[in-house]
Amino acid sequence: MNRSRYAGWICLLLFFSGCATTQPQITLRPVPQKRTPHPEALSYFIHAKVAEMTGRREAAIQALYAAVGLDSTSAILYGSLARNLNARRRYTESVEHARQAVQLDPQSIEHRWLLYRALMQGPKDTIQAIVHLKALAHKTPRPLRAYDQLMQIYSNLGQRDSVLAVLARIETLPGLNIEGKLRAAENYQIFEAPQKSEGLYRNILRGNPKEVRAWVALGNSVLSRKDTLQSIRIFRNGLSQFQNQLTRQNSQLWGQLLRVYNHSDAHLQDLLSETPFDTLLVQNLGTAFYDLASGDRSGQNLEGRARLFNNAGHIFNRLIQALPNRSDLIQRKARILLHMGQFAESRDAFRQAHNIQQKPEYVFGIGLTYLNEGNLQDALDIFTELYKLAPINWPFYLDMVSNLARIYIDLGQMEDARAVYARAANDVPDEPRYPYELARTYIFERKWEKAIPILKPLEQSTENDAALFPVVLFDLGTSLERAGQFDESVDIFRRLLAVQPENGQALNYLGYMFAEKGVHLNEAESYLERALKLEPQSPYYLDSLGWVYYRQERFQEALEYLERALDIEETTYNELPPESPARKSRHENLSVIHDHVGDAARALGKLGIARPHWEQALKFDPESQEIRQKLQPQSKFTDKPVKTQ
Repeated sequence: MNRSRYAGWICLLLFFSGCATTQPQITLRPVPQKRTPHPEALSYFIHAKVAEMTGRREAAIQALYAAVGLDSTSAILYGSLARNLNARRRYTESVEHARQAVQLDPQSIEHRWLLYRALMQGPKDTIQAIVHLKALAHKTPRPLRAYDQLMQIYSNLGQRDSVLAVLARIETLPGLNIEGKLRAAENYQIFEAPQKSEGLYRNILRGNPKEVRAWVALGNSVLSRKDTLQSIRIFRNGLSQFQNQLTRQNSQLWGQLLRVYNHSDAHLQDLLSETPFDTLLVQNLGTAFYDLASGDRSGQNLEGRARLFNNAGHIFNRLIQALPNRSDLIQRKARILLHMGQFAESRDAFRQAHNIQQKPEYVFGIGLTYLNEGNLQDALDIFTELYKLAPINWPFYLDMVSNLARIYIDLGQMEDARAVYARAANDVPDEPRYPYELARTYIFERKWEKAIPILKPLEQSTENDAALFPVVLFDLGTSLERAGQFDESVDIFRRLLAVQPENGQALNYLGYMFAEKGVHLNEAESYLERALKLEPQSPYYLDSLGWVYYRQERFQEALEYLERALDIEETTYNELPPESPARKSRHENLSVIHDHVGDAARALGKLGIARPHWEQALKFDPESQEIRQKLQPQSKFTDKPVKTQ
């Protein structure tokens, strides 16, 4: 739309609305004659409007100053000037113009908000701001915004009684919805008026008995007063509105009830001793305990998880007393015992459940108890038998296949593991995890060329699987690199980093690849700096960045980073049990870091430091001919240093 047409629309708008105050369309009083706007002022206003709409606020302000200089009776002109001054944060300057707009048009809500903002942001005149907020609350059909601002001012001034008076006014607003009532009740709680808060929550619940947020807030308010029994009654009354079912809608209520019982053995015992016994409530509470304990473990300490499992165990023991023939309850008890490391007791419970009702998942549980005990042969016997009988749509089929294959891997029977994954991949062609795990068996044996053709089709078929796609790309990238297909590997890692820019392992691997090749060293440095921001104490990332510095001939920086990496890695290594697999798995990394430290020290002319590190590197990797070569008397590595700094 060109400017002339734009101006035409604005002129029409002004013609119909008038330049001073907006008149209602229907009135019982005589309609006053509309004043003809000053033509030149109107022209300035149009130019200002166009400038404002195109982001040229200063030009708009200048045009509006010219307009009010010609016509001092237009609320629209003063309001527009105040709005543009506010937008430029010239609040003190804006106050007088916004006040003039309000005086010319006292009914305008917009102008009062402009004046309120200018008063608060400019001279900080809270007294005048309160006056206009009260007027806004009276004039606007939706006054909550004004009341919120009033409460904020009173709160900042420490005027608690004024805050409570505003809340009382909000509470009586006609048509106040649940959200408004909940906010008012929450503010009562904040300003230490719990009786008012709880009364409002109860008022909400009388009309909306399934409003979970009100039940939770009411119960927590009572709990904060140390009235645990009353809070339990409130939470349970809330759950009774849902017939004590465990649903997503009421999960917050279950969580609060669980929290109370988890912190009080006496109250939990009272629940389990009730007559009549509320079986459904107790069963769902036990399920909530179990799900919380066995779910995400990142935010739970071991002691906290043990307590949750222990309480879940008490609950299911009580349920089994009441319903001794319920195999599903006995199975849940068995799973709790399994999580708690009581494998023999867990196995007995799974067998008890299976004797009541023969189900393959109970047999699967027995197999898990053997597996967790390290009894691979008995676990293998059970999983092998299940593998023959279980249908592919069985809920535990994937876990059973994975456990069976991993037992074969632990027993060194790699071909048997591959046969399990290959059959599963054939039986369930739409499940990409089976071919992925099949490829992994080749990666375990460093048979990269055999892993690659299995992984490549998964690159496309797992694109929509947020969990599987990144690991497929990572394993494909590493396999290609190990197989000597450097450029193809780089493409895969770059694609992975486009999907997951903060993937520390990928950043490290690609950065180290470049360092080893001596190419794209600035890019490698950037990748590894990003990785270290994610894990500043990672010995792998420190070693890789140190090696990049070495390739850049920044030998002193290289030595500092490599020695930091070695210190962290050796500390971890020395804390592990002497014969543990985890300790042995670090030999390769220790050999690499010692070798790198030796090379960096030698480059600085510190041959006396370099040689012991090469000796240590050879100790951790006795087969390395390259390290052995460095230790030869006439080796090029023991001649003159590469460079000193």
